Amino acid sequence: MINYLPDNRGGQCRGPEKGFTLIEAIIVVASLSILVGVFFYLFDGVSQLRLFGEAQITSVDQGRISINEFTKYVSQGNRVLASRTIGGTNYDSNAFTVVLQIPAIDSNGDVIDSIWDYAVFYLSGSDLHYIFQPDNLSARPAAQRRLSDSVTNLSFVYDDPDFTKVRNVGIDISVQRMARSQAVSTHFIEEVELKNY
Repeated sequence: MINYLPDNRGGQCRGPEKGFTLIEAIIVVASLSILVGVFFYLFDGVSQLRLFGEAQITSVDQGRISINEFTKYVSQGNRVLASRTIGGTNYDSNAFTVVLQIPAIDSNGDVIDSIWDYAVFYLSGSDLHYIFQPDNLSARPAAQRRLSDSVTNLSFVYDDPDFTKVRNVGIDISVQRMARSQAVSTHFIEEVELKNY
C-alpha cells in the first residue's frame, strides 16, 4: 500500500516516499557482512595453503642442497680425517661434523699427486654449514656456505670407528620449516662411498 502524505506547503499530497526502510538496510548490511566473512575465510585458507607450500618447497630444497653438496665432496674424498684446523678453528669428525681430505686438481681437472683440499660439514645450532679449503696449487675455489638454516636432526655415520679405515659416510638429516603454526618436515638419508685414491 502506498501512503500519500500531505505537503506542508498548502495541503497538497505528494508522491510516494522514496528510500530504504530500516529492515531493508539491516538485511543488506547483514548480507554484505556474510559475504565479507566468506571471502575472508577463503582468502585465509588460500593463504595458509600458499604458506604451507612455500615451507614444503624450502624444506625439500634445503635438504636436497645439503645432500647434493655432501655427496659431491664425499664421493671425491680420499679419506675422513679425525680433525683439521681451517681458518683458525679446529673441526673434529663426529656425529655432527665430518672432515674430508680430497685430492687437489689442476685446471685440466687432473689430480695433483700428494696435494690435498679439505672440506668440512658441520652443524651449528640448526644451521648446516660447509667450508671448502683448497691447497694453493688446486684449481678449486675456496668456499664457505650455509646449506640449511632449519635442521632439526643431523647425524653423520661412518662405517668404521677408525677414521683411517672409513670407506662410506652416511648422512641422516631432517629439515623443518613452519607455516604459521604448522610444522613441515622433510627427511633424507644418503650413504656415499669415498673414492679412496
